[in-house]
Amino acid sequence: MRKIIILVSFFAFLFTFAQDSISVVEGKIYAILGNIIKFLFSILMLAGSALFIYLGILYILGKTKIGEETTSKAILYIVLGIVLLITSFFIPNLIKNFIRSQGI
Repeated sequence: MRKIIILVSFFAFLFTFAQDSISVVEGKIYAILGNIIKFLFSILMLAGSALFIYLGILYILGKTKIGEETTSKAILYIVLGIVLLITSFFIPNLIKNFIRSQGI
């Protein structure tokens, strides 16, 4: 039953796009993928920030061990993860803007 529902929704999705031209469909697909990526970026940033705050509280309270890791190492890993997340979001935009400004 689940396969049928997925198949029907997929064909309904394709049918709605079949009524438009290819460029409009391509724009819609890019917009949908862009929204999904922005949503995932927001969720990961919120989770990383919340975990950073939690680890900061644990560090201030003096809990030095979390399982087998120390709190300071966990904070370092969270900071590195957030930095990588931010760079992975902004570097493609910088490259895209650079290419557009060069007229390539």
